[in-house]
Order: sequence, then structure tokens, then C-alpha cells
Amino acid sequence: MPTRPYVSPIRDTAAAEKRARVVDAAGRLLREQADVASFSLDAVAKAAGVTRLTVYNQFGSRRGLLEAVFDERARQGGLNRIADAMAMSDPRAGLDRLVEIFCDFWGGGSGARPAPCRPRPSIPSLQRLSQNAMSVGAR
Repeated sequence: MPTRPYVSPIRDTAAAEKRARVVDAAGRLLREQADVASFSLDAVAKAAGVTRLTVYNQFGSRRGLLEAVFDERARQGGLNRIADAMAMSDPRAGLDRLVEIFCDFWGGGSGARPAPCRPRPSIPSLQRLSQNAMSVGAR
């Protein structure tokens, strides 16, 4: 006789919340620690208020946890917009959009842009830069 799968929306919600807590705690520890080598699953578990086994069950390894932290940072930073920029029919507009996306990402969503992103180059200045690059390449 086939068994039916166990499905519990309440349990799934609790697991997702716990996973988010672990990813948040890991990201916070990575920002606060000067040395990535001292980053441990034990410290993450303690900071998230879960057991080390929970961290292993959710992520499988330190690498799996780090990937989840980086994926979440990319999601929060809007890097999912890269595909749209790469699909733009006008390459210069696509490049301008990529610059904007990465400036937003490295600015951390705080509204403050990193120094290389201020002021953003205008399309005419990008066109001059592109023309200069093409003329140098043609020589």
C-alpha cells in the first residue's frame, strides 16, 4: 500500500522562518567578524537560537550555508534584474542598466552609492568612451 506524503503548511512555514533566521544570523556574523576562517556553524546556530543539527539539516555544510547567505544578499540587492539588462536590445542601454544595478547592489540599498557610482556616467560620455575604445582597437 503506497504511503501518502506528509504535508503540513504550519510546519513548512515554521521551517522557512527558522531557515531565514539562520541565514540572517550567518549574514550578520559574516559582516561583524574580521576573519571568515572563524565563521562556524556552531556560532551561527547559537546566534539564530537553533541547534547545530538544524543548521546541518537545512544547509548540509558550511559551504551550503554560505551559498544561501550570498544568494539572499543577491536577492535583496536586486541582482535578479541582470537578466533583463542583458536582454535589452540596445547594448548601451543594457550597459547603463548593468551599471545602475551594480551601483544599487554595492550601495547596499541604503541610497548611498559607492564612490565609483557617483555621478553615474551619462549616455553621451559612455558613447565617447565606446568610440574611443573602438578607434584604439581599429589601429
